[in-house]
Formats: sequence, C-alpha cells, structure tokens
Amino acid sequence: MSAPSSQTRVALAAAVRLLHDRLPHFSWVGFYLLDGDELVLGPWRGLAATEHVRIPVGAGICGAAAASGETVVVDDVSGDGRYLACFPSTRSEIVVPIRRGDCVVGELDIDSDRPAAFGPADRRLLEQVAAMVADHLSHGWSVPEAGWLVDEWGRESFPASDAPACWAGRDAGSRHGVR
Repeated sequence: MSAPSSQTRVALAAAVRLLHDRLPHFSWVGFYLLDGDELVLGPWRGLAATEHVRIPVGAGICGAAAASGETVVVDDVSGDGRYLACFPSTRSEIVVPIRRGDCVVGELDIDSDRPAAFGPADRRLLEQVAAMVADHLSHGWSVPEAGWLVDEWGRESFPASDAPACWAGRDAGSRHGVR
C-alpha cells in the first residue's frame, strides 16, 4: 500500500477527532490501514500513543478482526487472551473492519476506560463509519467534512488513488493483493 495522501489523512483524522471528542466513552480512537500482512496505525486520538503501530493480521484483537472480517467487541479486555495491552486504563474494545467487498483494507479501533462500554448503537454507528470509509477509499473520496458523522453534511474531494491493498484472507486464494 502506498501511504495515504495528506487529504486522506486529514479526513481520517477529522473522523477520529469527532468520534473521540463527541462520544465520552471512547477513550482512544484510531484507524489502521492494511500494508501487506500488517495493519499500520494511521490517525488516532487519545491521551497517549500506542506502542502497537504495526500489528500482524491475526495478532491481537485488531488482527483477529482483520483476519475474520467481522467486528469484534470485547467487554473485558483483561479476560481476552488476544488483547495486546496498550493502556492500563483500557477496560473494553471494539474493532470494526473496513471492508471492500470480501477484502479487509483497514479497521477502526476504539478503546474505552469503561467495562462493556460498546452497545448495539455504538456498533451500528461504527460499522456505518467503516462502510463509508471503505466506499470512499474504493471509489475516491467525496467525504463530508469533520461533521460528517454527527452534524450536517459538507463536501471535500479526495483522489481515488488512496485505495489500500486488501486482506482477502479466508475467502480468497491469496492472503493479500490489490483489487
């Protein structure tokens, strides 16, 4: 995957900022984009940086979500052996794959300092965000401005060349490639 354009980084950072700042139970919010067999940390927001800037697909909760292509909700990270400890305060996590067809191209990772913080409404919202990001990564950005998740819709244009590689994993014959 080539590095995302500065416009893509700005749009993803705006989404991260909005989610983090408007939803008080989200203590850390970040995007990971696929690069070969690894997830690479993109824009994030929280009190501190994570040491996990590259995560192999299949490792940890993030890697499990990427490998399965399914949203993973962990109500108590201390009880999940897959959890890659980032912050002592984290109690729960949700990871939502960004899918393009059968391919995972990245994911949205959110931690909370509250146990069992993520309910059905959070899951629906975050899966909608991931679907919108996937659509825009696949077809070129026509992304609403920073308020695109909660506020009125605005418009910015971003090039289609930002489409990352994909993880075809279990459904396809190859583990990765550009589709």
